[in-house]
Amino acid sequence: MGIIARQSIWNTALLYAGVLIGYVNVVMLFPRILGDEAYGLTRIILSIVFIGMQFALLGAPSVLMRYFPGFQEGKKPGLIPFALSIMGIGSLLVTAALVLFKEPIISFKVEDSALLSEYYYLSIPILLSMTFYMFFTALCRVHLVTTLPVFVYEFLFKFITAGLLIGTWYFGWSLSFFLGCWTLSYAFNAIVLLMHLIRKKRFDLRWNPSLGRPFVKESLDFGLFNMMSGASNSIISNVDILMIGLLLTTQSLESAGVYAIMVYIGNTILMPGKGLGTIATPLISQFFERNEKQKMQDLYERTSLNQTVVSGFIFLALFINLENMLDVLQLNNDQAGQVFILIGLARLAQTGTGVNGVIINYSPYYRWTTYFILMLSIVAIISNYLLIPIYGITGAALASFISIMGFEFLKWAFVKVKLGLQPFKSSHLKAVLVAALLVLINHYLPRLEGWLWWDVLYRSAIFASLCLLALLTTNIAPDLRDVVKRNLAKIGITIP
Repeated sequence: MGIIARQSIWNTALLYAGVLIGYVNVVMLFPRILGDEAYGLTRIILSIVFIGMQFALLGAPSVLMRYFPGFQEGKKPGLIPFALSIMGIGSLLVTAALVLFKEPIISFKVEDSALLSEYYYLSIPILLSMTFYMFFTALCRVHLVTTLPVFVYEFLFKFITAGLLIGTWYFGWSLSFFLGCWTLSYAFNAIVLLMHLIRKKRFDLRWNPSLGRPFVKESLDFGLFNMMSGASNSIISNVDILMIGLLLTTQSLESAGVYAIMVYIGNTILMPGKGLGTIATPLISQFFERNEKQKMQDLYERTSLNQTVVSGFIFLALFINLENMLDVLQLNNDQAGQVFILIGLARLAQTGTGVNGVIINYSPYYRWTTYFILMLSIVAIISNYLLIPIYGITGAALASFISIMGFEFLKWAFVKVKLGLQPFKSSHLKAVLVAALLVLINHYLPRLEGWLWWDVLYRSAIFASLCLLALLTTNIAPDLRDVVKRNLAKIGITIP
């Protein structure tokens, strides 16, 4: 577990550094420099990109991840150009679809928006850049190089965005100039990874004519099913912002901006899972290749438990300061807090179930993920269509909550029944009981009216102290307890 621990720590640190920079961008810079409407525009464009990107990839990254161990051990070339050709076909098809269906997409919008119509085509270069970035990320990950892609996209890209926003404020750049530079920065992400792969001689484009029809058929089948899974998952993750922008009749881009801010904050709960998942994925692929079920079970349990505790801590830390957080953000939208709670609980379920999705994707039952998520993406679209016009952004959050919780339950049940793997232990129940107690204690803490930051400080200090006490004395998460004890020992505090 050494490589998992080392890279997951770095990945998580970079993710949270990126979250901090992203927080500055979203909360301080975007609204004050470009405004909520322009920020909402960028979120809608990215929603189009992230949904279309999965179809453009056509499952090529999954093909790399799934079949690389066999090619690596046999020292056979040909996998990279084969997967790249798949992605090339998908990218051409999606680009053509975005061009051909521009008018139907724009006309579907209830509220007229000159901004969306004017900058719609930015979605194409961003889509292509993100598609290549995801392909190169998969190629890095099969070589167990996971920190560089995280650094480039989660940290460096957000730092560049902050620089562009500050430059727009200081030099008076136009919205068009900012969006053009912002679009180019997506291409920069892909170029950095490509240069690394070429430098390390890990971008072998030699074609292998002996791949054979059986391999081509099997890999295409695997890739297409994973593509449908990824596309459906992307629909569930992005359709809410897109449909807010399309369905609301007033202030749709502003509402999309407010919703995106709360989703961004809620997504911080996912960061421990992202940091660990980037390195756990290639290991699970290896466990299946070598039929090491016990190692997979151990990884499944530990990721689930550790992510439940860490993600639960983050969610509760934000929840107990929710009222203060909304004051700091200067969000007058009455639904913003409801959005955070629903999104936060959904994200907590995603991290708490561990790596079950990865296990299914690299098992003989990989098709079932596609079946589940296709069904739930339909539920997400229908529920957003029904709930957004009635409840606004709270309706979008509720639709996401229903879809995500349903999907996580299906994955958990399937892995348990079909593969005999179970992530939950009694420690999970202990964690839930401790969390409930902490929420109860916070409820009775007096609020320091008019002293916002002092209220945040004393409330957070009590919460963090009680969490640390519970972690050290209840054996909820042995791995995390050992990490805390080692770090305390470095500063002279020894815990028996």
